[in-house]
Amino acid sequence: MAAWTEQRGWTLTLATTAGDPLADRFVRLSLVQRNGLVRRGFNVHEARIELGNTRRAPTQGRLLSWRDLQECDATTLLTGRLRTFYRLGYILVTQDCSVRGTWDWLRDLVLRQIPSPEANGDMPTVSSAMTERSTALKDAIDRLGLPASALVDGLAAVFRIDAHGVEFPEPNTVARVEPDVLAIVLPLLMSHESGRLREIGARWLSVPTTLYELPASALRRWLVREPAIAGVVADRLPREGLALLGPEGLTEVAQTAPRQHVREHARNWCERLGWGIRE
Repeated sequence: MAAWTEQRGWTLTLATTAGDPLADRFVRLSLVQRNGLVRRGFNVHEARIELGNTRRAPTQGRLLSWRDLQECDATTLLTGRLRTFYRLGYILVTQDCSVRGTWDWLRDLVLRQIPSPEANGDMPTVSSAMTERSTALKDAIDRLGLPASALVDGLAAVFRIDAHGVEFPEPNTVARVEPDVLAIVLPLLMSHESGRLREIGARWLSVPTTLYELPASALRRWLVREPAIAGVVADRLPREGLALLGPEGLTEVAQTAPRQHVREHARNWCERLGWGIRE
């Protein structure tokens, strides 16, 4: 069996004061890959290190999935695990990088907009707070006054792909981007004043698999609170509504979407499946 190799990873430590014994605790989370007989397999590797005790090498950690995953599924697992450690009080360690990338600040800014799961582990329902996060990100980027060409390079760093992949996405490109990151960035592109960036956003949305790579909670948010992008999702509701939103999502959109035709598409699905929707 082929050995696992790290594709990318993050080191985290507890946010503590100097001298606190817990400050010596570190976690390394990595997206790992190995080549199989038919296809590549992906997984998430977790290793814990205590500098004040016997230091454990990363190879002595554990894999979070008992089986090989597709890259998009492994990335989703990695994102969820990172959120868990953030809730526990861990922060990213950037000092362990010999060179910090030019656009790492933009990726950090985007990651801060990703909503955290609720206490019970579920993702929150549609709320104005999530839309405010996207608006805050857009305002922050607008204030910097960066040209579209520079933002393309920045998005390449945020997505961890090359600039050509940003401008001309394909299904395998979409699958490589973290779903929560894509859910934050696409509304920004579609509402940007630059025609070039809006066109890039439209190309991403025109890839048939894009909406299926995204969390259903993001699609619900777009339909309810993101007018610049809601139409793209709404056009696919008549044929793909159940697959895209799920039962709970359809019910929520049928009751809360501001546009009548969007509510009607969702209600048609609910009626087809025998669910009553209150006016």
